[in-house]
Amino acid sequence: PKYPPFGGLSVQPQRLMQLLGAAGLIPFLATALGVWVFDDLLQALSQRAFLIYSAAILCFRAGTLWGETLPEPKVGEGATILVSNGVVLFVVFAFLTAQPLLAALLLMLGHLAPLFYERQSFVRALWYRRLRTRLPLVAVLSHTILCLVTRRWFTLSPDALDRPPSTSASADVPATAPL
Repeated sequence: PKYPPFGGLSVQPQRLMQLLGAAGLIPFLATALGVWVFDDLLQALSQRAFLIYSAAILCFRAGTLWGETLPEPKVGEGATILVSNGVVLFVVFAFLTAQPLLAALLLMLGHLAPLFYERQSFVRALWYRRLRTRLPLVAVLSHTILCLVTRRWFTLSPDALDRPPSTSASADVPATAPL
């Protein structure tokens, strides 16, 4: 079939979905790397950008679930609509924690939820199932990297939880800024 030109090229929808999906992983990987490489302000900005981008992608994925019920929702598709809305509410909850590490962990779980739901609920072409599996798994890997490189995890000693918090002005400042 003939498709309208895109930048002078004729692009097949399958190829376009794959290219856009791969391009959509770049901000995940770049901002997770930024949290690892940078200090202070740039690290905080990278972390914030990662969390905001993760939330945006997760809301987009929720929208694609909603889109599965269009143009006319059928009997039995109510669960898909509820999962779609539940994912968005989960994103909001993750941000309401105002704790970047906890938000990242919750968003990571959020990326897994639509994946498991889709795998059990929809029959798709093999290329699309692979795409909808690989993309969220790379997103989850990026969340894992972000969580592991957060300095708080590396600065806690095994006995840190047993000590009372310091009240001096030189007390350790957490490496993560509140959302």
